[in-house]
Amino acid sequence: MVSVRDPEPTLRSTLVEAERYRLLGLSLCYPDPEELRSELAAVPVELEAIASVLRPHVDAALPGEYLRLFAQSAPVSPYEGTYFVEEKGVLMGQLAALYQLFGARTGGQEHESPDHIGVEVEFAALLTLKEALCLRDEEAEPLEVTRAARRAFFEDHLGRWVEEMARRLAEETRHPFYANLGPLLVSTITNDIVSRGYQPMRKARGRGLPVVNDAEHVTCATPGGVEL
Repeated sequence: MVSVRDPEPTLRSTLVEAERYRLLGLSLCYPDPEELRSELAAVPVELEAIASVLRPHVDAALPGEYLRLFAQSAPVSPYEGTYFVEEKGVLMGQLAALYQLFGARTGGQEHESPDHIGVEVEFAALLTLKEALCLRDEEAEPLEVTRAARRAFFEDHLGRWVEEMARRLAEETRHPFYANLGPLLVSTITNDIVSRGYQPMRKARGRGLPVVNDAEHVTCATPGGVEL
């Protein structure tokens, strides 16, 4: 049984971690430069180091670079399913089950694929926020369930392909925002995996991996901010 005594020191750090993932998820979706500037200007002090790296590079060229990278000829696929040779239906079913368990859904005015990197990172933010709420409310059993689901999500999904996607992003981008975003994403997720003892089941590697040539324009719904 997980102990939730004296959760306050862990609560703050978990809330900050949730907000970090939320900001990264927002940065990985089709950008609204004005919204992005506003979000990066309002970060808590613990995230100022990240914001200070990204904020100077938010400009009017960002939406065009997003489309060039992810939505037109897709030199960098933002979809987990293109990095592994496996049954796509199984992958989507796993993600849908996890999202449904925690009340998350993809959709809205434009189609959002469940395996899009922005969607997955925003779901990491949601799981981390739910963990913080369990700590705040001293709910040991829901905390165990949330942490187990979070481990499964990182080991079976997000943690196994982010490094390869970020490597391709570094090779292909012409914009300093994305050149800086890739390493920030990898360091955040790698540090999380190491600190929590996760073991991603297998990682995407190499140029032999399939990349889609007709990725559709994807935008991601952004969850509400976290009060810190």
